[in-house]
Amino acid sequence: MNDPAPPPNFARIAADAVPDILWIVDGNGLCHYFNQTGAQFFGSTVQGLVGTFLTKNPLIAGKFPMRIVELRREVIEQRQSRYLKHVAISDAANQTQHIDVALYPVEIELGGKPRPCMLGVGRRVTELVALEARVNAEHSLLETVTRNAPVIVWATDAQGVFTLHTGLALHALGVQSGELAGQSAYKAFKHDPLVIQQLDSLLSGKPAQWVSEFKGFWHESTATPLFDADGRVAGSIGVSNDVTARRLAEARMTQLAYHD
Repeated sequence: MNDPAPPPNFARIAADAVPDILWIVDGNGLCHYFNQTGAQFFGSTVQGLVGTFLTKNPLIAGKFPMRIVELRREVIEQRQSRYLKHVAISDAANQTQHIDVALYPVEIELGGKPRPCMLGVGRRVTELVALEARVNAEHSLLETVTRNAPVIVWATDAQGVFTLHTGLALHALGVQSGELAGQSAYKAFKHDPLVIQQLDSLLSGKPAQWVSEFKGFWHESTATPLFDADGRVAGSIGVSNDVTARRLAEARMTQLAYHD
């Protein structure tokens, strides 16, 4: 059968979504359009899918989640668009791919008469999902570290204002996690020339490492500047490790050596 002309808004929707899978089915599930890229995704051809009931087509049956099938009548009859995020769909190699799916009510002309249908637009986001999982894992690790290790994790913007200031080591200083967020590091450490010097170095684009004392506690800080897409300094990020015990031990050893 000949493919029907796509609906008027077809080009706009396709251009906006940059789809990997694009299909049109009517209320009975009969496929009236399938793009070549989408057909190849399922290891099929356009001719192998168009004119068939997708839920019964052995080339694709079982690969579409039932949620998409169930929404077909709702989208068509109620004329409501639906969006499904990170839908797991098996490709031609039976590998699970994550697809963001948008479902739109459309009308196509068949036999000189308009027929209500559903346009499906699928965009593969497998790499994005994997990246989100890594970011979440790293965030979870960061939370674990800051809750349990004697460190302070901090970051500033290009003006030296804290955007992050957290960690278990803050408790000994009488500072709450996040208490300094939004405040200037220059103001917080205005009485410590060493810290001010290191901040200046960081915000000029140079990494820094130093040891400083605050309220009787010693911290070894390692920090690096952050850059934007144009290579300009956008801020800094650093970790301050509580080395008080080590400094006291070193001082004790020096004292003992002096008396010997």
